[in-house]
Amino acid sequence: SPRQIPPPSSAFLDAVLQDHLGYRTFRTGQREFVEAALAGWGAMGILPTGGGKTICCQVPAMMLGGLTVVVIPIVSLMEDQLRRARAVGLGSDEKAALTGSLVQGGIGRRLLAPERLESERFRSSFLGSVISLVSVDEAHCISMWGDFRPAYHAIGALRDSVTAPVLAFTETATPRVRSDVERAF
Repeated sequence: SPRQIPPPSSAFLDAVLQDHLGYRTFRTGQREFVEAALAGWGAMGILPTGGGKTICCQVPAMMLGGLTVVVIPIVSLMEDQLRRARAVGLGSDEKAALTGSLVQGGIGRRLLAPERLESERFRSSFLGSVISLVSVDEAHCISMWGDFRPAYHAIGALRDSVTAPVLAFTETATPRVRSDVERAF
């Protein structure tokens, strides 16, 4: 069964957001994604660029502990995630940053391109860990690039091998793309 925690109060979530990440309030839609992940549910979010997708992943990752796997299709996005994580104190070890791993206080984040999921050796290196959350950034790529980048189909296999909730985020999605993403997860 997915790892979940008792539903925290809104005031508690606000305190976590402010104390750990420096934001006073959640933006529209963010709280719902955080609450879904904490309850053990997956969710798909359509949030604009700059809409706070990172917060939707960071808050539950801090509260659930264990390992959060973040699938990011583009290296520049991965570098941005690493920069943001360092800014809030999640890992500063350069070797870890190069491998896309961040660990601090029992919280681990593994950032990876979907192609890494095709390697059995790679999967076995972290699937023995307690994976508490899976976050897929640019989830629309599952539909748009599914045939061009078949590795996106490996994300569904990851979902089948863990009990963690999956949060899938994109900036835009037509009804067809939404349906493709929902089928993949």
